[in-house]
Amino acid sequence: MDTQEYECLRFIASECVPHVLHELNAARDMSLRQSLAKQAASDRVPYLEQQFLRHNLVADPDMLLSGRGKACHCGVNIIEGGSIVDSIDMLQEIDPSAKRITLVREGMTDGFLNLVRKLDAIRRIWICSPWVSLSTERLRSLAIGIERAKRDTGFLPEVSVVTRPVADQPLADKNETLAYFGRINAVVKYNPNLHSKLYILETGSTPAQRQAFVGSENFTKARYQEVGIRVNNDNQLVDDLVRYFLALT
Repeated sequence: MDTQEYECLRFIASECVPHVLHELNAARDMSLRQSLAKQAASDRVPYLEQQFLRHNLVADPDMLLSGRGKACHCGVNIIEGGSIVDSIDMLQEIDPSAKRITLVREGMTDGFLNLVRKLDAIRRIWICSPWVSLSTERLRSLAIGIERAKRDTGFLPEVSVVTRPVADQPLADKNETLAYFGRINAVVKYNPNLHSKLYILETGSTPAQRQAFVGSENFTKARYQEVGIRVNNDNQLVDDLVRYFLALT
């Protein structure tokens, strides 16, 4: 076995290191030297300080617990039988982008369209809305994202739509959003009882990105105060939402 392998893990498991991590995490303004003065023999302090810095468990110049140190403390907490839920909450506090579900207070459709425009190699898009009638700007944003995906991958992403019948739509057969779906060969299904609003996308990149928005905002112009949730790479929940989408078709 490579002597470098798991070197940080071996250090964390040694001497007083788990106790120091716990103390630094509990008292966020405590420095490493203050904790080591209580937890370690005086002749070991210089070595331990050096190793804490070497493994990026504390940050210069204040020698306070770093993001990696906090994550390692969470790992130790789980190994010692601590609450997994509490540890997940702590990890999400360290890195807010790790949150699987976040509240979207406004701009749910804009948030979805921004992802379509910005994410690389989009492979699939699912759109579920009783009414589809994007503003010119929003429709342009969608088209830019889909054309970019085509440049990235060489083919158009698979776009599936479920909505109410054409006769119920704004502008009916003159609806520009429905016309655009036709031009990109989207699969459009009609459900006269539809009231759900659900937008999902999946990339073909490695690792794949899977994002979903569920809420009250239609795939139309921005008109009302809306609310929803964003699901960020929670594969089980996204799978459930895709199955729900397919059931509506």
